[in-house]
Amino acid sequence: MGAARGNHLLLAGIAASAVGLLLASCAAGSGHETRTRLEITIRDDGTEISQQYTLECSGEQAADSSTLPDASKACLQLELEPGVITGKPGPDEICTEIYGGPQRAEVSGTLRGDPVDASFSRHNGCAIERWDTAAFLLGPVKR
Repeated sequence: MGAARGNHLLLAGIAASAVGLLLASCAAGSGHETRTRLEITIRDDGTEISQQYTLECSGEQAADSSTLPDASKACLQLELEPGVITGKPGPDEICTEIYGGPQRAEVSGTLRGDPVDASFSRHNGCAIERWDTAAFLLGPVKR
């Protein structure tokens, strides 16, 4: 009886391992990778919409539906530095009071599956630095 019980335990272990591998392979190949989908609106004069883009990424890969110039670079950059969009100056951060221009931009949608609603401007030194860091999404400043 001891050998039969041992065989049952061995078979149960093999079955449990097989189920675990099956579930892991289904999850990996399901195509439900966390996606990024962003709507980017640029206002060169601060009020009128100058450009609008869509960026869709599966990880580092840009989707064909993306309209952002150099979408592949943007997807890679967002994977490396997702805080570029969500980061903001702290309440105690000291910013130079220099004016960088009237430009404004909004970025909304999802970043790695998490909601995003960010605004950019160039109203002081901190905002200019934040814009420049996100230039791969916002493009060059038009004067």
